[in-house]
Amino acid sequence: MECQSCGLPLRKDPRKGGTNADGSKSATYCSLCYEGGKFKDSCADGREMRRYVRKRMRAEGRNPIAAWFQTFDIPHLDRWRQE
Repeated sequence: MECQSCGLPLRKDPRKGGTNADGSKSATYCSLCYEGGKFKDSCADGREMRRYVRKRMRAEGRNPIAAWFQTFDIPHLDRWRQE
């Protein structure tokens, strides 16, 4: 399963998922995107999130081409399909 906001595989999330408003673990979103029942980013749509994640990946030293491929499907994740 991957985060339905940024595409990060939840198994790679250091906290193993974000948190819902009641403090329970989210099975849908990672801890980088979701905390206390709210999204941490201010992205308006999937394309903006894709740019945000690519920028973050490049800052971590990831290959830009690999970052492009790994973020390609972000606009098709559940959070962004509801647009």
